[in-house]
Amino acid sequence: MIRRPEDRPTLVPDAPRPVPKWFFMRRMWAMAFCGLLFTVLGLAFGIGLPAFFYVWSGGVLPTVDLALDRDHASAAAVITDKDFMRYTNINNRQPWKVSFRFTTPEGATVDAVGYTLDRSFADRKVGDAIDVEYDPDDPSLARPVGGTAAMPPLIVYLIVFATLVPELIVGVVLLMLTWTRARSERLLLAHGQAADAEVVAVKKVWHISVGTKRPYDVYYQFAGSLGRKVTGRDRTYHYAWAQALKPGEKVGVVYHPQAPEVNVLWLHGRDVTPGA
Repeated sequence: MIRRPEDRPTLVPDAPRPVPKWFFMRRMWAMAFCGLLFTVLGLAFGIGLPAFFYVWSGGVLPTVDLALDRDHASAAAVITDKDFMRYTNINNRQPWKVSFRFTTPEGATVDAVGYTLDRSFADRKVGDAIDVEYDPDDPSLARPVGGTAAMPPLIVYLIVFATLVPELIVGVVLLMLTWTRARSERLLLAHGQAADAEVVAVKKVWHISVGTKRPYDVYYQFAGSLGRKVTGRDRTYHYAWAQALKPGEKVGVVYHPQAPEVNVLWLHGRDVTPGA
């Protein structure tokens, strides 16, 4: 079918069309923002919190306690210092940080630090004797009996990873979806079939909020290359442009010539450069 000159779209330039680098933010802002936010938070806290715990624990990994559970030697030690960690809460209990000194069977004197939730330590003083467990290969890795060598314990690390790893995965998936959809839409905008469409309705998307503003879904109809009327919908974050649209007005759309149901609004709002 040969189009008449008056049927030629007037709101969309001929292909190939230049498309701004950040055009996808006009309709994928929420997806891109959430993807970036979840990814950054997942990386920052997923790496930052364990690193903070490691430094806070004096460079002792929580796996040390697993190793001590499997194999340890016992000794009698003397408390050299203790500190009640009132701002640390583990299962609604505050731990004690206990510094102690003991002597190995080989005659080596070892100073070590461990942690315990044993409330009896509130009555113990510097110089009191306590029972400790230590790594025979590295006696500096030690703990009061019933306590831990690392703070916080391994379960806290596991909770952090269990909470933040899914968040990181969701963020990466959202970013990948944004990239994939943006690439497909860029190709469609640059090389797809153009048409002038008639606005059917403009509706605010209430379940998405960007600060105090919400995006809009624009519903439209156009005549596709296969000779049938096509109804389309596209989302835009160009608020003022969408608010000014009225049913019956014309907008430019670009669609896939073999699948007209695949269609998007042509550049609009701030996407349109002066003189374009």
